Amino acid sequence: VQESVIGRIEAALEGFPVADHRIRMVKLGKVLGVTLHLQPADDALLKGVAELDQIRHNIEAALASVELEVGIDVIFVDDMTLAR
Repeated sequence: VQESVIGRIEAALEGFPVADHRIRMVKLGKVLGVTLHLQPADDALLKGVAELDQIRHNIEAALASVELEVGIDVIFVDDMTLAR
């Protein structure tokens, strides 16, 4: 399941300039909690929060067919030391 989730997230991020990311997962019963820290590349020209929302929608759509219920938090950071 973890490899599938990682692959789906990475596919959903295709086309978005990412400098780094960290994925954490925890399974509680039939629920998979996913935390994604995402560092946009320095040359990412973000047009606003709506564009960040679209990235999250893409990730949620990619995870919709995972056999577990998935709860995902996407946290955008500039400093990856905050992804602990």
